[in-house]
Amino acid sequence: MKNYMGCVKDITFNDFNRLIDEKKSFIIELWADWCHPCKIMAPYLEEACQKLNACYFYKINIDENPEIVDTLNVNSIPRIIMFVEGQRQAELKGFQKLQSIIDQISKIPCDSV
Repeated sequence: MKNYMGCVKDITFNDFNRLIDEKKSFIIELWADWCHPCKIMAPYLEEACQKLNACYFYKINIDENPEIVDTLNVNSIPRIIMFVEGQRQAELKGFQKLQSIIDQISKIPCDSV
């Protein structure tokens, strides 16, 4: 499960910090290879990315980027966090169905892709 079909892009902790510093608006999913709900949700996030093409979607593997867990105070995954102009705006904790993901993300303003 390294790839989501292309719309959701893999980033590192350094990439994340750059997005925050640049005050970007984006959606990020925190996940891990061993997380079964993350694997089930991956296609949902990809579909949301394709439907909401005005948003930047990223994913970050918490095992490869452990600093993100402390930085965002995350105690469970999957976790989808929405940032507006570099500020944490909203989040979805645990497994989410596609419509729930789309409903939440469509409430926030996104940068143009």
